[in-house]
Amino acid sequence: MSQINEQILQDILTAATYKRLDLDIIQPAPYNPRADLTPDDPDYQRIKQSIIDHGLLQPIVYNEQTGNAVGGNQRLKILREMGIKEATIFANIFEAKNIELFGLNLAAGHVMFGSVFLATDILSEYYGKKAAKAGVWMGLCADVALIACTQLCRLYIPSAADSADPAIQRLFTMSLRITAASAVMFFISNWCDVLLFAKIRELTHGRYLWLRNNVATILCNCLENFLFYFLAFYPDFGMGQIFSMGLATCLLEVIIGICDTPFLYLAKRCRHGDELEAAR
Repeated sequence: MSQINEQILQDILTAATYKRLDLDIIQPAPYNPRADLTPDDPDYQRIKQSIIDHGLLQPIVYNEQTGNAVGGNQRLKILREMGIKEATIFANIFEAKNIELFGLNLAAGHVMFGSVFLATDILSEYYGKKAAKAGVWMGLCADVALIACTQLCRLYIPSAADSADPAIQRLFTMSLRITAASAVMFFISNWCDVLLFAKIRELTHGRYLWLRNNVATILCNCLENFLFYFLAFYPDFGMGQIFSMGLATCLLEVIIGICDTPFLYLAKRCRHGDELEAAR
């Protein structure tokens, strides 16, 4: 995996919050793929005029760990040229749990997300497509309920004796766009997984459990990755960056998808054992 892809993943796969920052502490990202605009470029003048007319509509995305401007490098350059010293920044913070896997710094959620597809495949295989669809709806409802509860918790005014509020604010501060993209792609990818799994099962007449598990999980996982990054970060990130981020995460989740196959067979064995026990 290239050093650029590792750095992009380190900068993006974290929680985030808005804050007011001194622009002097932000450094341009060394891996920025876009051409460095000059005042003579039409795009430079277009961005500058937009800031003059409407303000900074798209905040600069900044990583507190590396000090890099992850998105909005041209806007940062133009703001400095205009003499603006401070701006509202979309600042990445350390995620509650980051892990290093295969040399990549990733959010733990990317590792655990594969278990969601395993659950829908188990429901599809042993309880039918209708039950699997119901499971996807329940997962979405649980996701929305968790988001609502955590944001409500943030609104409570802490008492003088409270010491947990700063950690709660740090942990549960969310970007509406990124959160919405995550929930939407959770639903779409798992719904597609249920339909594709059932279709392959029908075409193979119930044989080759490993095949429908891996094909459905890997394809839908890759769909989720690329579309999530597009919905969450375009146009702040170019298509090249989005493709790099999606590809790097897909490589990891393909491995995870393959590794979940034995657990599907284990679930089959456990269910068969329960049926034998019930028949006695």
